[in-house]
Amino acid sequence: MAKNDLKYIDFRTASYRNLNVCKELIERLDVCDEKNKKSILHKIYYLSDYIIEFSYKFALFHHLGLSRNQNIYEYGDENFKKKWKDHSFSKLRNLCSEYNLNFSTDIPHFGKKLENK
Repeated sequence: MAKNDLKYIDFRTASYRNLNVCKELIERLDVCDEKNKKSILHKIYYLSDYIIEFSYKFALFHHLGLSRNQNIYEYGDENFKKKWKDHSFSKLRNLCSEYNLNFSTDIPHFGKKLENK
């Protein structure tokens, strides 16, 4: 894959990857001391932000009807590109609202079997 070639499905892949890392870290929580537990929880918190961000971006581009093989760097005007690349959750939510993406019903989820540990 070229440096500036990104497919929207790559966001889903990255979300799953981060989710799996978080699951592994959660498994280690029960067997570590308090100092390490705090460090692991910080890592889980950090990665969970990316899971959410990438899920939103995946949902946005899917909602916009992009082809699974289309390079998302070539989609939209400069204003749109600047908005989706931002790491601000509120800006991303506003961008999705601009394109009528309703998060209460349209955001895909990873499954119902995740435990809230």
